[in-house]
Amino acid sequence: MSKIVTLGEIMLRLSPQGSKRFVQVDSFDVIWGGGEANVAVSCANYGHDAYFVSKLPAHEIGQAAVNALRRYGVHTDYVGMGSKLFPKEKVSAADWQYVTDKCRETLGYYK
Repeated sequence: MSKIVTLGEIMLRLSPQGSKRFVQVDSFDVIWGGGEANVAVSCANYGHDAYFVSKLPAHEIGQAAVNALRRYGVHTDYVGMGSKLFPKEKVSAADWQYVTDKCRETLGYYK
């Protein structure tokens, strides 16, 4: 099967249980989503090697997002967890090139 790389963000949706409103509940269901994450999960479900590339905060919620992707067989080798992957607020072209090169090298896209 193919190797597929998605690059983007993962989103956390908090949903009240049943048909209640936010102000009527004390707990919420956690639903992970986002276009790139959904595509990666779908591709993994069809047997492809799906990789998700992003940066998440280095705390329990960030780890929960990674765990959700892994549960569906998505590779998270290139998810930075508050690391020095992008040390500046603005990402330079050199930073993006580094990430792109590392992904290509690992996934075998260099010719």
